[in-house]
Amino acid sequence: MLFQEAIGVPITIVQYKGAGPAVIDVRSGQVDAICDLPTTTSSLVRSGDLRAYVLTAPQRMKSLPDVPTATELGVPSLTMGVWFGLYAPLGTPKPIIMTLNKALREIVQDKAVAEKLASIETYLLPLDQATPEAHRAKLAAQIARWTPILEKAGIQAE
Repeated sequence: MLFQEAIGVPITIVQYKGAGPAVIDVRSGQVDAICDLPTTTSSLVRSGDLRAYVLTAPQRMKSLPDVPTATELGVPSLTMGVWFGLYAPLGTPKPIIMTLNKALREIVQDKAVAEKLASIETYLLPLDQATPEAHRAKLAAQIARWTPILEKAGIQAE
């Protein structure tokens, strides 16, 4: 939907129950393109089984140096990335939240973790973003970004 919004051209969206079936269909010509994570597709791009046209990441990836970013191609509104949050049940006592956050901050600074994640095209966030306050701000920004697109598409939360 974000791609459709960015290019201003209607496209048929085909939903899949995972990347595997989507990759099979694009490789066989059943669908024209897929939008997926580099963790799933970068090895196929490097082997020549798939062709990557654009990265939605803010910068080029070391493992796919010839694939331009959306910003480089003049479509900065297509820049996005997958991110993960650490959640606890509503009402979790603040000392527990702080203990979880301390553990997260230790993980974010662990060089071995960073190297392992980088090997699968995933990167840790900067330490200043590993706080409950930063996460709330990120979540609010994402809700504000995606709400108009989802509403325009007629998608509602269930």
